[in-house]
Amino acid sequence: MLRETYAMGYTLCSRMTTSTTKNKFARNGAGAAVMFSKRVKMTGNTFQDNWGPASYGLLLKELYDSELTGNTFYRNTIGINGENCTRMKYNEKYLQ
Repeated sequence: MLRETYAMGYTLCSRMTTSTTKNKFARNGAGAAVMFSKRVKMTGNTFQDNWGPASYGLLLKELYDSELTGNTFYRNTIGINGENCTRMKYNEKYLQ
């Protein structure tokens, strides 16, 4: 998807683990938005060229017990923005 608000969004995921693996989120307002969720795993994704006055590669809001591993963030206005996130594990591959 090109030039949309979000390429992908999770909201209110809490009963089971939700995984997003090996996707490319490019040229949007936010590559992906994950909000009000628990147990989200994001691995090996690319967040690229998400530009604008309030744009993010990845927007996180009230996310708990989640893990981000081996993701690539390249040429975004802001790579990762997290608000009120608790018990998070970050091990990112590349931030620029």
